Amino acid sequence: ELLEFYENLINNFSIISINHDKEEFSISEKNDKGEYEKKTFGKSFNGVILKVRRKLFAWENDNSLYSYEYERTDSKVRFYEKGIEIGYGTPKDIKEQFKNLKIKEMNIAYTLVGEKIHKLQIKGKSLSNFFTLIASKKDPFGSFITEFSLKKHKRGAVTFCAMEFVKGKFVENPMEILEKIEELNMYFKSFERMFQEKLLSDDSYEKQESSMDKDIEEIF
Repeated sequence: ELLEFYENLINNFSIISINHDKEEFSISEKNDKGEYEKKTFGKSFNGVILKVRRKLFAWENDNSLYSYEYERTDSKVRFYEKGIEIGYGTPKDIKEQFKNLKIKEMNIAYTLVGEKIHKLQIKGKSLSNFFTLIASKKDPFGSFITEFSLKKHKRGAVTFCAMEFVKGKFVENPMEILEKIEELNMYFKSFERMFQEKLLSDDSYEKQESSMDKDIEEIF
């Protein structure tokens, strides 16, 4: 119930991902029934990255494990397997607690494309390319346009695509972009407040959180 509550709050954005078979971007958007529909989004596009958040994930026996999104490395996060919470702590705590899993971190870039803000999930080789963009840029996100494209790679017998990021020209409407960033920040502050209120209203999770804190203190 808590996970469903969280996902209903956070998943108000369309999601841009890679279609490796077609070597193009795809976008998943909610229809009138609240279900996601995947459509083609072309081989490249331009957008303004407004904000970057993070998320832990891992695979075990074709089973997906993941946390919900967070912003800071010292954020406390919940880690799930098949929708059931199995861990709680900072990202570092989670990785230490589940050393048997190859837990990785993806970046989620909230990006303005046209008039809409989309979530761009960045991981693997794409994340390495994204770090290169971060290391090379001297200007903050929101001040410039990023050119997004795909490049084909081959690793052994596996062929896949990775995102490429090129810093483009400065935005022509910096004040409007700043307002978008502020709106996004307010959205997440409101979201975090509602999520914490939901936690406090659920006695079982209060007890579970207290127990997990005790376990983490004993382990570390």
